[in-house]
Amino acid sequence: MAPESEPGTRAVAPVVDGDFLPLHPIDAFRAGTAHRVPLVMGNMGREGALFDQFEDVLPTKPERIDTMFALTGPDLKDRVLGAYPGYPGKREAVDVGGDAVFWHPGIQVAEAHSAFAPTWSYRFDYAPRMAHLLGLGATHGLDIPAVFGNYASGLGRFLTLAGGGRTAVSVSNRFQGALLRFARTGNPGPMWPAYETQSRKTKIFDRTDQIVPDPHHVRRVAWNGYLGYR
Repeated sequence: MAPESEPGTRAVAPVVDGDFLPLHPIDAFRAGTAHRVPLVMGNMGREGALFDQFEDVLPTKPERIDTMFALTGPDLKDRVLGAYPGYPGKREAVDVGGDAVFWHPGIQVAEAHSAFAPTWSYRFDYAPRMAHLLGLGATHGLDIPAVFGNYASGLGRFLTLAGGGRTAVSVSNRFQGALLRFARTGNPGPMWPAYETQSRKTKIFDRTDQIVPDPHHVRRVAWNGYLGYR
């Protein structure tokens, strides 16, 4: 299984064949050969928590993390893991796996694309009370009810069973509004500054939104130079 033999890869990993996909996508962004269109790039606050509990395919355990670094960057392992105080604790290991697969590649795309086209970065930190009771927090996929504004049904209704419905709708309205402005105009609005490598301003969507320069600065520096599977 890839989760064990090549942890950190996944079913949607790019296969560079030199023809249909001549470059790894991140290399294309860095070279400026990706389409130079406005881009919004974001991630959840704790991407890996969902997979650790319900879909065990990420490197969210120390054994898999060791294998991942042995195959992709043994010289960077100590530096990266040192950015997660408490590792190899469970929470920190889950965050390493989520960052390796979701957050760090996203940061690479945002910093590369911002040199050629307008780019905006966000982190979705809001999680209804039920998500916290389940030990998930703001994990992968829990932004879907906010994107589509359906906290009254399906997954959204389940997430608000323990309360927090009004707050969830408020977060959803702000998140939807920014994304709709971006879709209509190519700009999410004045309350969301563009991502630039000098400041790396990122919008945090939560009960109260805020703009944070270079969130997870220590982690970002630690992961710098890590290329993953190539």
